[in-house]
Formats: sequence, C-alpha cells, structure tokens
Amino acid sequence: MRMLHLALATMLALPLTPRAQPPATDADLPAEVGTAAVTRGTNRQVVALGSFVNKADAPDSAFNTLVDRIKGSIVNTRKFEVVEQNRLKELIDYRAKMVDTGIVDTQDNNAPTPGKVMAAGYLVYGTVLSLGTKEVDTASAGLASRKHESRVELQVEITNAESGKVVASKTVNVIRMAGTTATEGQSVRSTQNADVLQEAIAAAAQEVSNALVDLAFPAKILRVSPNGEIILNLTAEQARVNELYNVFQTGDEMLDPDTGESLGAEETFLGRLSIVRTSPKFSYAVAIEGLYPQQLAAGMTVRRVSEEELRELNAAKKKKAQQKFESRF
Repeated sequence: MRMLHLALATMLALPLTPRAQPPATDADLPAEVGTAAVTRGTNRQVVALGSFVNKADAPDSAFNTLVDRIKGSIVNTRKFEVVEQNRLKELIDYRAKMVDTGIVDTQDNNAPTPGKVMAAGYLVYGTVLSLGTKEVDTASAGLASRKHESRVELQVEITNAESGKVVASKTVNVIRMAGTTATEGQSVRSTQNADVLQEAIAAAAQEVSNALVDLAFPAKILRVSPNGEIILNLTAEQARVNELYNVFQTGDEMLDPDTGESLGAEETFLGRLSIVRTSPKFSYAVAIEGLYPQQLAAGMTVRRVSEEELRELNAAKKKKAQQKFESRF
C-alpha cells in the first residue's frame, strides 16, 4: 500500500474587531506564512495539503496524476489559497495568538469586518479504493470488439482541524468507458488505458474539488433574466456546457434539541438546470424537465448532479424510452 501526502484543510474566516492593539501585519505572522494565510478584504479561504492513501495499489504514475489533478482542480476554483501541509500548525498557532491578544473577537458577531483572518478549519483526507482500467474482449458472429472501462473510486473525509470532529464524508465513484475493435476471442484482464483512465481521473478530481467548494462556498443563483436565462456564480473552470445542476430552496435553520448545535437548513428540491454557456466569472443556465424560470429566485442554492445520480438518470431515461417503444406493439 502506497501513501502520498495530500489532505485539504479549509480555513474558517473570522472577522477582525478593532481594539487598542494595532492591526496585525505580515511581520506578526509565523515564518513563511505571510499574506497567503491572511487575505484582507476577501473571503478567499486556505487549503493545506496533507495525505491520501493508495489502497487500490495503483501504479505511482496514475496515483500521482490523480493527486496533481485534485490540487489543480482546487486552484482553478479561484476560491482558495493552496498551501503546504507543514504550514498548517503555524496557521493554527497564529489563530490562537490572534484570539488570545484580542485582535480577533470570536464572540462579537456584530463586529465590523474590514478584512478577514484565515484560521484553521477543516482537514480533508482521502483513501483511493479503485484506480485502473479493465479491458473486456468479446466476439460474436466473427466480429470482435473490446471495451475499456476505467474506474476511479475514493472516500473523502472532511474533519474539523481543531476539534477532530468529522463534519462531512463523500464517496467519489467515476466510471468512463470506450469501445474499440479487437481480434476474435474473449478474455478479461486489467491494464492501464491512458485516454479513458485520464478522463476518469480528471472527473474524479473535479468531484473532490466540487465537494470542497460546496462546503465552503455553495453555488447560488445570482439572477433570473427576463429572457429566462439563469445566471450562476460558477466560473468557466467550475462549470461546463450541458452539465446538470439541482436547484434547492433553503428553509429555516434546524437546531439539535439536545445540544443546540446547528444541523443546517432544510432544503426543498425544485428541479434541474442545464448550463448553456460560461464566462470567466459566472455561467448561464436554463431550466429543464418541467422547471420554470418563474419558480426561481436569486440566492437559491445549486449543486452539480453527481456521477452516480447522472448514471441513474440516464438509466431511467433509457428504460422509459424502451417502454415507450415496446408499447407500440
């Protein structure tokens, strides 16, 4: 079993409250932390790199590519500052210093917010369960074919960096297939097919990045245009034309009756959107499958349809089409 360092730690943003002390400067920061840890006047958060475990026993080349793709996907969201794992403790210690000295008041929710201090928030660890391509050769009536099926499966755990509490868990399971002509005969064997596997790796890395963004910055509707187009706060790096998104209306916050802990807000599924075009700062979508623009409003949350949900939707459409065809006879 191989191990490579990659964990993600998103840093919570705490408002600065003016006190008698002068505001912190880069000189007050731990060595080599600098402005990457403190981003003034912005809500950009910090991601630190830690560990993924290769339980799939995949070749180093494929495993390293997956790791690099995950890092690149997170950077391309333009919502995070990516730092190395060895800087995490410095960031946590710096947060404690800011709170102890009174520069940051964690109790004053009404404090003015001229800037943001990034503090230790979440660690994201991963276990790669499957990473490779299976080739299946079949022959029928003298015609041979070969199917390449690449699968990338990993389990991601998101943990609060200070309390150690697991706050989210996500399974990423991506399958990509392609067919080619082969010699007659039949066999099953495992191998690495570059094209199909690279496509699966890129999709899996994007899902990990999406999970991080959904936790820190849920995508929302910015505006519903008079012509029916829906504008979303998704960049060209985050969204692709023809991608599907679920739309949710957020209700009241729910609290645990025993602990008083927030359980999040109730969400009502409204329908789906399809991306029609993208731009550097936002994307355009249209309502589909019986959803109307009049049902939508700015501030509603949208989440990308997952690979697993997309497979289920496609299977349901195929079954419905088959039933419609058979009903003619």
